[in-house]
Amino acid sequence: KTKAALDAGETVDEREQLVYRRRMQLTIRAIELLTAATLLISTVVAVMFFSVISRINLTLVVVPLFITAMLLVMLASICFLREVGWPQPTSIVCFEHWLKFSLARSSYG
Repeated sequence: KTKAALDAGETVDEREQLVYRRRMQLTIRAIELLTAATLLISTVVAVMFFSVISRINLTLVVVPLFITAMLLVMLASICFLREVGWPQPTSIVCFEHWLKFSLARSSYG
């Protein structure tokens, strides 16, 4: 619904609430995955640093940590793409209003 309709007292229907809840869940999941990936990448760097200082071969530790971190980054990216990539009915309506306003404004310029 438009902002004017909401200001006039209309409520957001359940379908829109579900859309917003799903988008919020995807965003939160993506942030959680990126945070976990960042922690794993930091662990990889720390283990590699320790490996160089102690001259111990920790490749068997670093490789799975790095692969897991990259998988988490990919999953987080997919979550973000799903959230921003799918046009929602409300975003299409807003875009149509913006386009009409822009075209009308540019024709008077």
